[in-house]
Amino acid sequence: MTRIEQNPKTIENMIHKIKTLTGPIPPEILEQFKGRERACGFYTSRLALKTCLEEISPNTIWSWDNLAVKNNLHLENHPEILVSLSHTKTVGAAVVAKSENIRSVGIDIEFIDRKINPETCKYFINENDTHPDNLLLTWTLKEAAFKAISPIKNNIGDRMLLLKDIWIGKNKFGLSGEHSPVGGLTHMIHTECRETFLIALAWIN
Repeated sequence: MTRIEQNPKTIENMIHKIKTLTGPIPPEILEQFKGRERACGFYTSRLALKTCLEEISPNTIWSWDNLAVKNNLHLENHPEILVSLSHTKTVGAAVVAKSENIRSVGIDIEFIDRKINPETCKYFINENDTHPDNLLLTWTLKEAAFKAISPIKNNIGDRMLLLKDIWIGKNKFGLSGEHSPVGGLTHMIHTECRETFLIALAWIN
């Protein structure tokens, strides 16, 4: 069940999927990582990616060999397909879009009951954020926005782009010192396998 929380207009040209680990992780995936949690995140997010790709390009045979992502922006072997991935514990998420329609995409997924330490606010809250009191929502939206913008602009002046440099508005985001929005945002609540997640999507046209 997915319930849209804001921006009820359908986001055209984007496909996102969620995958929960329901069986063993293949040995060839496990051996690539030192810890099982990292292997699980990689595996479930790629399962979600594969499902997205089978929908956006059904005539292509999608195997593990052609799921490599380049520059956190697009598929290595299919640069016309934009990609963003996220995972938390045993759940992976992916969003894809054709580059002819969108310049960049971002996704983040978090358990709905995750607690954000208020002491970390100084690292990601911007004075122009629309809902700074909802830490989990702001964090999730900002993570998605960061993934969308960082492949295009990863520096502010002479330093790296930070989460705090991004402001979150209603269905949009931008950069500190710039009033015009950079891209769009939406979020939703998703329930699967008795777990509930907060999902954020970001895009730049």
